[in-house]
Amino acid sequence: MKSRYTRYLAVVALLLSFCLAILGGFNILIDPYNIFRTPVIKGINDYKNERAHITEPYRLFAKSYDTLIVGSSRVQAIFCEDVTAIAPELNADCINVSTPHAYFPWLVNLVRHANRIRPVKRIVFGLDFFGFNMTGGVFNPADEERLLNVPGKSDLTLINDVLRQMFASGTTELSINSLKGSIQTASIAHGAPTATTTPQEAQGKIFLSFYPGVLSYYQNYSFSGSQGKPSSLEYFHSFLMYCMQENIQVYFFISPVHSIMLDIFKKHNLWTHYFQWERALATMIATANASLPSPLFVLWDFSGYNSITTTQVYNDNNKYTPNEYYADPFHYKRIVGSIMLETVLTGTSSVQDFGVLLTSENIENRLSDLHRERELHSSKNSAYFNMLFSQPQRLRNTAQ
Repeated sequence: MKSRYTRYLAVVALLLSFCLAILGGFNILIDPYNIFRTPVIKGINDYKNERAHITEPYRLFAKSYDTLIVGSSRVQAIFCEDVTAIAPELNADCINVSTPHAYFPWLVNLVRHANRIRPVKRIVFGLDFFGFNMTGGVFNPADEERLLNVPGKSDLTLINDVLRQMFASGTTELSINSLKGSIQTASIAHGAPTATTTPQEAQGKIFLSFYPGVLSYYQNYSFSGSQGKPSSLEYFHSFLMYCMQENIQVYFFISPVHSIMLDIFKKHNLWTHYFQWERALATMIATANASLPSPLFVLWDFSGYNSITTTQVYNDNNKYTPNEYYADPFHYKRIVGSIMLETVLTGTSSVQDFGVLLTSENIENRLSDLHRERELHSSKNSAYFNMLFSQPQRLRNTAQ
């Protein structure tokens, strides 16, 4: 006969299992990060809080692909449909896994993860100065648990991450908020339609409000790794070696932030760091290609001062001018993404002064050209420049 203590423990275990089943089932049903691919139910889980660094690794399990578009949020303006339209001969099975706020080592590990799930043939990879100078941002060490094939990490930690998404208090809190948001959205009566366009004044403020706060977000401009980890440039070198081993073709490009960002770099003594970064990328790619029977890598530079990046933001009367190419100083629009995609895939650009194929032979001339271009274009956005830099300077110089 079982003792009363044994029966008591059995009841406790049963109740605990029941509670965990309810909790896990609730988080799977709401699926706030959209990793379980739960069908959307209006008024229940249609108000999502997806975060790409959590969602994308799981989305790769459910998708077919041989071509990746990779980068930070800037690369979200490059579309797989355009790959098919521009280069149908590639017969590319494409997926865009660009991840907002992504630092470069994270993107390297995301590629490894994707290639572990399905073989990758080619990558269109957007590089930016900020991603090479971040050590974490919104990410934390636990985020790598959802990535396969990361050196020094067991793939079994993926199970731990799935359990965390089912039972963690943070996920549960987000599920509750998602449920509340879904209910609130469903309860809105049929009323006047919500405005879908932003007034020009509000849109213009986007081009001003990011500064100088952005300088506190991107503080480490030395490319160094944190807590003994390799530097971002060391990660870049290892990534090249990995792609050579896996025979993956990579079309690298430097994302074209609006030229005002380069003016900010210049003002805050980051100009030299930026040049060092471009020089290092070109040199490392040239060295890698030199060891191969045929090149696997190209590097296009779309940054600088050209007809795309110097488009006027404010006119001489300090009035915002709707921008054809940029949603804000960091993020270009699809029209720009399509031009860049055509250039990296075909080797020719439809915009004459937009895009330079960087090599070890022309990198120094390219950097000299940036100096000259800056002087030539310095007056094109003088109103914007003056408005931006007349704002209170609350931060110390960030150069290290």
